[in-house]
Amino acid sequence: MHSLFSASVLLFFYALPAFGQSPQGVQAYLGLGIGRFATFGDFAQERMTEALRPFKFSEGNLATPITGGQAMMGANLRIAPRLSLSLQGSYFFRKNGKAGQDRTLIRGRGTPDETVFDDFESRRSLAAFSAALIGYWSLTPSTESRLEIGTGLAHTFRKHRYQTFAWYNFTVDNQIALLESTYSTVRKNSWGIPFGARYTKPLSERLSLLCTFLGTFHFNEDFNSQLTFALGYTL
Repeated sequence: MHSLFSASVLLFFYALPAFGQSPQGVQAYLGLGIGRFATFGDFAQERMTEALRPFKFSEGNLATPITGGQAMMGANLRIAPRLSLSLQGSYFFRKNGKAGQDRTLIRGRGTPDETVFDDFESRRSLAAFSAALIGYWSLTPSTESRLEIGTGLAHTFRKHRYQTFAWYNFTVDNQIALLESTYSTVRKNSWGIPFGARYTKPLSERLSLLCTFLGTFHFNEDFNSQLTFALGYTL
């Protein structure tokens, strides 16, 4: 999947000079930003022990979003005064992300007679490769600064590593101690619908500054958003 993703992006950029001869122009851009990813389809159940009672379990709701760095590369083809087509690829990565208060701890002998929420950390890591084809429509008629909105189709491959089995100990004073844990890795491909907003500010005849916000709703209920600042160069 990684090689296919890289090959498609490289092929697109290899073909850009041919499109650059058109009067509409082609712009290539590179950028960095912040991404936020929520994985609604991954859940974990953990066992735990209490100091004075038999073991119980917790249910981990891994829908808690994880935030990390975002790198983006892409190209933009102007096909009409207000219409442009963009192909962009992005890479999201966060190691040892904190899930935070996402654990529902069930206590009692066989039945959940008490539910508590405790502020302890569950380590996670997430890497995601995304490619999106988006059509943008300019809200401003100016050929200088442009404010655009758009939508299209996106594909994401993600690798999610998180805690799936853990032994906890409840002490007499109800403190939680993690005794042992194991991890599982989930690999998923998903398609989604991206919704984007982009602002472009020319810096020179060929160089531009782009600020892009993109939110993608995946068909498997995942959701990710990204805010990226990029430099664009018109070919």
